[in-house]
Amino acid sequence: MLSQIGASLMAKANIAILAGVSLLSTVGTPALASESPLADGVYLYGQASQPEVINSEYLVFEVKEGVAQGAIYYPQSEFNCFTADINYEAMNLAIVDPFDNAVYSYEIAMNAQGDVAGRDRTPVVAGLEGYHALETLSDRDRELLQTCQNAL
Repeated sequence: MLSQIGASLMAKANIAILAGVSLLSTVGTPALASESPLADGVYLYGQASQPEVINSEYLVFEVKEGVAQGAIYYPQSEFNCFTADINYEAMNLAIVDPFDNAVYSYEIAMNAQGDVAGRDRTPVVAGLEGYHALETLSDRDRELLQTCQNAL
């Protein structure tokens, strides 16, 4: 799993190994809830538009006040836990390697539509660039989310 994520990270040139740094310090200053394009709640995103597609990356996470905790995984493979801060430009993940607790940064661009400043109270529709929002969490998604929330 980590090798698949590593290849994806290297391809996007967004990898930075951060050894000996606490997880909270790697994600930066959390965005305020009013600055986050994702409302508090649980989300599932996948590179494929359907769940459980082999060789497709998925993220299941819960957002609270602009900060996310969750899991990144490939179906029928291992998973990694992460925390992330979210703003209108990107979701900045700090992914934990379960073998040595090294932390890797990974940025996923946000694509927000609507009035970002909220001047006319137009709802903001946000998503992760390159990922599809999926409606239904599987039992495995819930289990991964719970495991990562307990671990972080």
